[in-house]
Amino acid sequence: MTRRSGIVRQQEIIEAAKNLISLRGMESVTIDAIAEEVGLSEGAIYRHFNSKRQILNLLIDDIEITLMRTLKESQVDGKNAMENLELILSAHFKHVGNFMTGSFIVITEAIALDVAGLRGRVSSMLFRYVDFLKGVFEQGIKDGSVRADVDPGVAATAFFGLIQSTATLRALNDYQEPLVEWRNQMWDIYKRGILSDT
Repeated sequence: MTRRSGIVRQQEIIEAAKNLISLRGMESVTIDAIAEEVGLSEGAIYRHFNSKRQILNLLIDDIEITLMRTLKESQVDGKNAMENLELILSAHFKHVGNFMTGSFIVITEAIALDVAGLRGRVSSMLFRYVDFLKGVFEQGIKDGSVRADVDPGVAATAFFGLIQSTATLRALNDYQEPLVEWRNQMWDIYKRGILSDT
């Protein structure tokens, strides 16, 4: 058996923490549970991390990097804001079965329980996420694809809610919900509220 690099092992530990939160909730995350999930001793976990708090903070960092990358990389130059919003939604739903569902459950748990003082960190991440989306809606008002009377901040928050609620419901249903039809119906309902008539 080959030894894994420290970075690979750290990522496995972070993923184990995310899996535990997704399946059993934030309170289930202990160094012992993480060690068991990864197949290591507690001492081996402590060789990579100083504390559970450090693991959870790096997990939030990992989630933020992935969420923001998804927002940025799913847009296409030359498309209007409504088209790009649909691409963003599709990208989130494409990943919701693996990374995204777990990520949004972690977000919910971190806010609700404030384990390891994560609430402030998650709040900052979500404000950056919604602020990015707000910029897309502002662009949509400028390019005429979004109604001029739509509040970009409210629209961005509601858009986030589409993704968060789907991830939560899917997790509660043991990850069995078919997402394509949900995405299509949710997007259709949502876009009718913001789509410009022009």
